[in-house]
Amino acid sequence: MSELTFLALVGPDYEVGLAAERVQRIVAELDWSGAAPIDVAALVPALAGRAAPRVLAVERNDGGVLALRTTAAIAVRTVEAAALLRLPRIVTRGARWIRGVVFAAEAAPLVVVDPEIISEELAGGEPAAGRYSLEELW
Repeated sequence: MSELTFLALVGPDYEVGLAAERVQRIVAELDWSGAAPIDVAALVPALAGRAAPRVLAVERNDGGVLALRTTAAIAVRTVEAAALLRLPRIVTRGARWIRGVVFAAEAAPLVVVDPEIISEELAGGEPAAGRYSLEELW
């Protein structure tokens, strides 16, 4: 069976996962010298944590970098590929950056997001950050 590995941003009731192979590096916010990062807590308020601010440099399909700022705890989460339940657009109510969810008996639900969609919405002038929150969907 094939597995998927995610960097999971840990919230109190669920985790938000980014494909680990797309995260190029994680640096302290003070050490970040690239474009202004998107605050993940603006997308998912439950991820406003108490950890020191860090920036995740996430590789985009075009070779560019999407910078995401987080204060949430970060964990590595590996799941069976078959466990990823892809969500249709009607379920996400327009929050296109949510791709699916993984439920596991021994762990918090993992909501899988697509940073490429966040980047596309920003390029199109749509305010991806702050426009939708996961809490509005459930």
